[in-house]
Amino acid sequence: MSFETAPAVSSVRQLARIVREEIAGYWRAWQKLPRPLRVAFYGALFGIAFYPILGFCGAVVVKGSIAAGIQSSIGNVSAGSAFAIMQSLGAKGIMIWLLPSVCAVSAVVLVELIAWLHGLIRRLREWLWPSLYAKIRIGMAELIKSIHNLIRLKQKQA
Repeated sequence: MSFETAPAVSSVRQLARIVREEIAGYWRAWQKLPRPLRVAFYGALFGIAFYPILGFCGAVVVKGSIAAGIQSSIGNVSAGSAFAIMQSLGAKGIMIWLLPSVCAVSAVVLVELIAWLHGLIRRLREWLWPSLYAKIRIGMAELIKSIHNLIRLKQKQA
């Protein structure tokens, strides 16, 4: 490395350090937000990403999408069916905001339900474990005592 390039490399390293610190600061701020808000954001992002894959993006179904596959399997779409309603929502432009909203709410409900169940299972385990542990300990002690008695009995018989 020559003398002329050394300041440039130093500047790039300093810039990289500043960028890392900024990203770390944003990440810490993001982590301080309530979990339902973060999960809703992720759910909405999923809905936005899934929107074109689903295929109800306009007046017609997008070629090669999930909706195209469904339409080809059902053939003639009857009025008032779920598929017709989804197609109508896509044509009116409602689907572009409805899908991310539904995904956001669904993600929050699912994550909070899982968290609640996890807490319930943890509390049940903390409540049941001491008595279960005591029963196992007593049972093992009785089993060991029975084995010792059998060994003594065999030794007396021999």
